[in-house]
Amino acid sequence: MKKIIGMIFVLLLTACQAYPINLAIKPETRKNLNFPNLEALFEANENSVRGVSLNETKIKNNTPYAMLFYREIEKNVVMHSGEKKGSIILTPILHTIEPNMGWTSLSIGTMYIPNLLGMPIGSYTSFCELELKVVDKNGNLIRSYNSDSVITKYSAAYWGYYPKDAANAAMYGSYKKTLNNLIEQMNNDKELIIKELSKKK
Repeated sequence: MKKIIGMIFVLLLTACQAYPINLAIKPETRKNLNFPNLEALFEANENSVRGVSLNETKIKNNTPYAMLFYREIEKNVVMHSGEKKGSIILTPILHTIEPNMGWTSLSIGTMYIPNLLGMPIGSYTSFCELELKVVDKNGNLIRSYNSDSVITKYSAAYWGYYPKDAANAAMYGSYKKTLNNLIEQMNNDKELIIKELSKKK
């Protein structure tokens, strides 16, 4: 019986999807918002994030989260002509990941039979809160925004992810959604921001 259950479990895992890192750091496909030339800066501290390696205190870093932010700003937000007018600074406030063990317990209790029909083996829920600031070239604050999002991703045969990939998909999903919310907020103040950046100080 144990061998049969083991074979079913292995079969289920082979039917799950992966979540490749190149998908995680791929920016949205949309028209550039044509903000003035602004430098993208990513700030992170080890107290803001649990369960993920955003633990650098330097402004610039090469984590996938930072890389996604840089690419999103460079591709979809700012123009690259003329002098830099200031910076867009992104700071993670809190980023968590929590597993839901209910699906796992149910799967074990039913010997994984319902999972062959697509019932989740497990799920992960991620919460992300970010702060975005726009400053001029002298460091004066022009606008500050805050947003948060919650995303749940499932580990399941046929339509879900491998367990580890489900966690990654939830983490990057909540981060991307929150970042998009912030960019939308910033775009709503576009005229005001451009006016402030154009002032001689």
